Amino acid sequence: MKPIKLLFLGLLFLVASCNTSSKNKKEKEEITSFDYISKKPINGVLRGVIEIGTTGFNYFIIEVDTQKNWELKFKEYGKSLISEGMTTPLQIKSKLNAYIATLKNYGVKLQNIKILISSGALKEEITQQILEKLKEENIKAKLITPKTEAIYGLMATVPEQFMASSFLIDIGSGNTKIAYKTDKDFIGEETYGSKYHQKGIEDEEVFDKIKTLIRTIPKNKRKTCFIIGGIPYELSKLMENTEEKRYISLPINSSYFLSSKEKIGKRLKSGLNIYKAITDEVKCKRVVFDKKSNFAIGYLLEGLNEK
Repeated sequence: MKPIKLLFLGLLFLVASCNTSSKNKKEKEEITSFDYISKKPINGVLRGVIEIGTTGFNYFIIEVDTQKNWELKFKEYGKSLISEGMTTPLQIKSKLNAYIATLKNYGVKLQNIKILISSGALKEEITQQILEKLKEENIKAKLITPKTEAIYGLMATVPEQFMASSFLIDIGSGNTKIAYKTDKDFIGEETYGSKYHQKGIEDEEVFDKIKTLIRTIPKNKRKTCFIIGGIPYELSKLMENTEEKRYISLPINSSYFLSSKEKIGKRLKSGLNIYKAITDEVKCKRVVFDKKSNFAIGYLLEGLNEK
């Protein structure tokens, strides 16, 4: 190969490398740090919650004090297979009893164990059969509406000093929720979840619907976007930072994740479509994922005195 051709190819490689480096640098600059550290509970009590969701079948144990300072002590993520139609009421009941036994063995008193049915799961036909089976066994389960689910997520995730300038997004399989606090009330709304593709709904329709929902958030609430749910959890695993912190800053530019070497499946691609619609529309200063929080914990915090 002629020297001049080698020189030309070398220059092309150098330019491409510089462009890639510049692109990566720009994407990383769009990750704004969030260094808040939550307070640990003092003389707290162990409380547990089991969540039956559209896809997940999870439980969480927290230690919480009278000021609602809490710390996650144990968690377990399982699969409900409700949305896939691959479970039965008997299988759900059996696994639920096993979870209850595990929580009791950990030290959670039976009266401090709560069972929730997520708003997404309630949309599935088989869930009614599951509820009938639980009723036969005298197992009480709390049914959660999308609005209350969003608000519980907000309560568990957003520190009080950030409540006035922030909002919450919860990207779940069955639905996506937004929540924020006004001077008078808590606001919670929902739209499509990350498994919309299973129902034959197009990306463009979901993208537009998410943006329309985001526009309803007051401008003074858009400084920080707190985010929870299965999709942001998967996105956080694609990042280089693996620190064991509760709050993790995510990039505002969704293309950051598309350059990942990890395989991105259909559900995560759909979730990224939702994430892009959010960040394109809201233009917040930072996106903060809470890896330890969820609406089920918010329910425990709100229902400390509930019998």
